[in-house]
Amino acid sequence: MAENNVSPFEIKDCSVVSIAIGKHALNTKELFTQLLSVDQDSIYYHFWGKLLRTSFSTPEFNNDFA
Repeated sequence: MAENNVSPFEIKDCSVVSIAIGKHALNTKELFTQLLSVDQDSIYYHFWGKLLRTSFSTPEFNNDFA
C-alpha cells in the first residue's frame, strides 16, 4: 500500500475570555475617564460581543455597562 503524507485531523476551538481589570466608575464623568484608558476592542466586546454569541436567556440589559 502507498503511504499518505496527509496531516492528522485536528479539532480546534475558540472562546472569548473576559478578564476583570478593576476599573470602576460611580458617575458618567468617571466612566468617560475610565473608558479613555481602556482598549477600544474591549469596549466593543462589552457593548456588542454578547449579541454575537448564541444565548437562550433574555437579559434585562443588553450590555455589560448597563
